[in-house]
Amino acid sequence: MKINISPAISVIMTTYNEDRNNFILCIDNVLNQTYKDFEFIIVFEPADTNLDFIKTYTAEDTRVKVIVNDEKRGFVKSLNVGLSYASGKYMARIDSDDYCEISRFEKQVTYLETHQDIDVLGTNLTLIDKDSNVISKRQYKTSHKEIKKSFLFTTGVAHPSIMLKMELLKEFGSYNEEFACSEDLELWLRLIRNNRVFANIDEYLVNYRVLDIEEARNELHWKYNFKARFKHVPSIWNPVLASISILAFKVFSMLSVKMRSNLAGNKLLSGLKGKKEIKKISI
Repeated sequence: MKINISPAISVIMTTYNEDRNNFILCIDNVLNQTYKDFEFIIVFEPADTNLDFIKTYTAEDTRVKVIVNDEKRGFVKSLNVGLSYASGKYMARIDSDDYCEISRFEKQVTYLETHQDIDVLGTNLTLIDKDSNVISKRQYKTSHKEIKKSFLFTTGVAHPSIMLKMELLKEFGSYNEEFACSEDLELWLRLIRNNRVFANIDEYLVNYRVLDIEEARNELHWKYNFKARFKHVPSIWNPVLASISILAFKVFSMLSVKMRSNLAGNKLLSGLKGKKEIKKISI
């Protein structure tokens, strides 16, 4: 009788017509991780331009599971499709245009195994442009207390760097499909609301691709960001802090893109946000 042994990590990635070079870089840096005990679940939309390529490119690696949606489902629903096939102890995220340092999984698994009170673990980010040139480096707070505080004004962990205990998603639910975006913020606030513990490793283990250096988000992003905060923040912080957080994001969502971009680069706001740019390179 064949015994099925679950992997330690289920790596979840969704993709849709990704740039081929970026896609290969992402795939290679997952498959070449120093930590080998994982399954790599890639969820494609129908008729994706990389679908035939990936089936050939990864044909010899049994860790790769290629899932094709029966209809176009979008990012959030595709994440949950991937999770429905996952069997690992931990879930790790990566986006198809980003790439990991090859020691990422080993360092995160080691940390989680030796800090069993931690439920959700992120890392710092290296921000790169469309040609993989370094733009800057983003450092996050490391302790749960400081991460929780930073969620008042931003997201205290980087979604593409996350590794978390899979049991959390079974107990508290996976990504909320009512959120077209900011689905990660909604999940993190839901977990904080249920007293789950967060941490970040103070190392730059994920290279995060940004096309707009100012990272101005669209109106939809701010709508759902506000919705997540309105739903959870009053149950996490005292009424004064909760009101300040909700009001700040309500006002922020009403500003023009230019004004939001200017504020995003403001040093005072960056300090409040609990993450900082520590290296700036002209491109």
